[in-house]
Amino acid sequence: LNPGAIMTNLQNVLPIEEQQAMGYFKEDGTLADFFKSVEQGASTSVYAALASELDHSDGEYLEDCAITRIVNDNKTEFIGRAPHAADMKAAEQLWALSEKMVAE
Repeated sequence: LNPGAIMTNLQNVLPIEEQQAMGYFKEDGTLADFFKSVEQGASTSVYAALASELDHSDGEYLEDCAITRIVNDNKTEFIGRAPHAADMKAAEQLWALSEKMVAE
């Protein structure tokens, strides 16, 4: 589940110059359009918990109160799901590696 970008106190640890370099603000100093309100950010979590159409879904990735689509893996889009995120073989390998590392 991706709640989206929400401006919180967590960003306060970043110097303003870094926030500006990351595109957090428009030229006029107002917050960039990609940021959501707290309510907007929470809406996908609420949707995931309550939407009856998801009752028989398993392992879906949600964004903006919907199941995401797979997008190109060229990193030019910041929405959707990259193809490698649905690679079950890679997921199994990562899980096995994680278990091995935790056991050490």
